[in-house]
Amino acid sequence: MRPEVTVIGADGAGAAIAKRIAGERLASVAVLDLEGRAPRELVTRMEALGLMVLSRDEFEKTADSQVFVITAGDTPARNLPDDELLKKNEETVRKCVALVTRHSRDLTIIVGTEPMDAMCEVARRVSRLPGKRIIGLPARVERRRMSALVAREQGVLPSGVLNSFRQTGPVPLVEAADELAGFATEIVDALLNDKRTVHICAGYLEGEYGVNGVFAAVPAVVGKNGIERVIELTLSQEESNELWKSAAGVAKLLLKLTP
Repeated sequence: MRPEVTVIGADGAGAAIAKRIAGERLASVAVLDLEGRAPRELVTRMEALGLMVLSRDEFEKTADSQVFVITAGDTPARNLPDDELLKKNEETVRKCVALVTRHSRDLTIIVGTEPMDAMCEVARRVSRLPGKRIIGLPARVERRRMSALVAREQGVLPSGVLNSFRQTGPVPLVEAADELAGFATEIVDALLNDKRTVHICAGYLEGEYGVNGVFAAVPAVVGKNGIERVIELTLSQEESNELWKSAAGVAKLLLKLTP
C-alpha cells in the first residue's frame, strides 16, 4: 500500500510526528531515514506501529503521497554558526524536495527544518508548487504569540494560550517534539480531510499584513488545497511593526540562499 503521508527525518521530531499520525489512524505513513542514522531500536518501534521505514534508495515507494513532512537536517541545538546551519539545511531540504517531486506532484509539503521560514522558501522554489502548498511549522514561541493575538480578537482564551503562560524556562526536547507532533498532526488532518480549520502556521504572504514574498507565522485556514486563506487580524501599530521587522529579517536571510 502506498503511504498517504511521508515524513522525511526518522529521529526526534520526525519520528514523533510519524508515530502520532499513525497512532491517530489518520493515514498510512512512511518514514524516510534520509541519512540512515535512526537507531535500530527506534526503527523497530516504528515498524511495530505499522510505519513503513524506508531508506533513501527506496524513495519511489512514497510515490503519490499526498503530504510530505520534512524535519530532516541539523538543529539549532547543535550550536552551529547561523550561516553554516542555513547552508547545510538548505542543501538537505533541496535534496528532499527534489526527491519528493520526482515521484509525486499533487502534494502539500510541511516544513519543520530550521530556519523554518527560509526552508519553506527553498521548498517553494525547488518544488515550483504554489505558495499555499508549502506550510511551515513555526517555533513554539511564534505559535503561542499568534494564538494570543487570535484569542484577543475573538475574545476568548483557548487552552493553548493558557498553557503558554504556565510554561517557563526551556522546554525539554521530548516534550517539544511531542507538542510539535500534535501540532503537525492537526495540520495533516486538516489537509487530508479538507477540514478548513484555523491553524497557526507559516504561510506564504502575498500582500497580507502588507508583506509580500516571504513566509511568516500567521493564522490560516487549512484544507485539501493547503492554505486556503490567511486570516488578517487587527494589529496595533507596534504589532504590525514587529511583523514587518520579522519579515524583513526573513527577506534578508533569503538573499543568502542559492538563487
